[in-house]
Amino acid sequence: ALVLHIADTGRGKERPQLQLVKRYRQQETLTFSPRGDVEVQVYDKPREIRRKSPDKAWLGDIWARHGWNGADPVARVEVRLKRAVLHEVGCETVAGTFDRLDAVWQYVTGNWLRHTVPNRQASCAWPVSAFWRVVQAVTFEQVNAEPAERQKVRQFKEHQMLAAILGYLESWAAWQGGEGAVPSDLALDEVFDQIGRRQMKHYQHKGTTFRDEVIRKRKVFGMKSSEPYRSSSDVDDAAYAVYAQRLVSRSQGEGATADDDGNGNGVAVGE
Repeated sequence: ALVLHIADTGRGKERPQLQLVKRYRQQETLTFSPRGDVEVQVYDKPREIRRKSPDKAWLGDIWARHGWNGADPVARVEVRLKRAVLHEVGCETVAGTFDRLDAVWQYVTGNWLRHTVPNRQASCAWPVSAFWRVVQAVTFEQVNAEPAERQKVRQFKEHQMLAAILGYLESWAAWQGGEGAVPSDLALDEVFDQIGRRQMKHYQHKGTTFRDEVIRKRKVFGMKSSEPYRSSSDVDDAAYAVYAQRLVSRSQGEGATADDDGNGNGVAVGE
């Protein structure tokens, strides 16, 4: 069996809904999230032309030139976005919307709705069907476009991440403070210094660096990066030495000047 899988956005008015229209005992139209902010319809276009739009019969000539036998169903996949979603994906004008058609199409057909082949894995890992790969391959202008990202969703994720980070830092400071009174001048910078001194051993133990982990996670998030990911054997120990020197300078309260580490990066060194 093939399954059409809709991503659950977690918003009440956009929870997955499916509407099936049958006519003369034949399935005619599938509508996903009807009247929602994002709506997708999959329907038999020749049947729709015969029933409602005979003036579009000329489409049959185009299909015939591409191998249509005049009898098989032709599936049309139609995407409808409300103004709020267009705003979230950066479509503010008609011209701007045309420029972003490929990115929006990739978001809808890759992230929001997929036609998949079930297997023993979790549904989010089911492979995309051959039919849906054809749908995803549709190009309006830009080949290999990156999926559009809904800014409201990204801001929500960043808010969650910030709350989690600050919560961990607060717990760290509370634990490190022991049983004594909390200093009146306790600041976030001091906590960062503590973590900064310990992160070197952490990443050395993992055989990587903070920067390399950032590059790796950018790839996980689907973000493009021109920086190659370095394996553990390529870790530059000099980076740790430079950072350690900077921490020593800060902890001793010595003056610092901008210098160069030989790789074009500004670092602070004690005078």
